Amino acid sequence: MRYGRGYFWSFKFKMPINYGAGTFSAENIPYDASNQEIADAIAAGQTPKDKDGNPLAAETATITDGKILYGQGHNIHGMPTDSISFYITFTDDSYGARFGYAKHLVSGTRYSGFYE
Repeated sequence: MRYGRGYFWSFKFKMPINYGAGTFSAENIPYDASNQEIADAIAAGQTPKDKDGNPLAAETATITDGKILYGQGHNIHGMPTDSISFYITFTDDSYGARFGYAKHLVSGTRYSGFYE
């Protein structure tokens, strides 16, 4: 994922969502999409181990203030679509501390499925 002039973390999550309120959040969930088996095991409350029995770990992220705004976004043609926003922090992120902020804001709109 592009982020400014550099690159941003790749992440993929499974987390509970309150569809009625359009909110979500999660703490310390594994985010490394290249180690999805480890992430799934940790999310299921298991402790994955290597072939020698040593515990495996994955970097984690915390999502806060997640909001789904139904019909509040707009595609490039001006038609309404869903919008999403949340704050995210990563355990391996030293960039924010160097520049004085604690979390990243991620936001966007739902792809309509039509040619844009």
